[in-house]
Amino acid sequence: MVSLAFDDDYRDRNGNQIFHDDSASTYALQAGGGLEFSITPRFSLDLGYRYFKTGKATFDDHWDIENKLKIESHNVALGFRAKF
Repeated sequence: MVSLAFDDDYRDRNGNQIFHDDSASTYALQAGGGLEFSITPRFSLDLGYRYFKTGKATFDDHWDIENKLKIESHNVALGFRAKF
């Protein structure tokens, strides 16, 4: 489970708050992997990938309408390692 928080201070021209703060819990999952490529016995390059996703979180605590949000990301990382 992960907790998502909606926090926004946006106001209309009259100063009325449009969105209210709220939080919701939903499931989250992630998967990843990586490879390391040896250049020399002391130096290497590594390549990593991570996928992250949440379920739909519903925010309706202070609103007349229901808002849903989900997060999904793909992350790739490239690194250089020096072994001492």
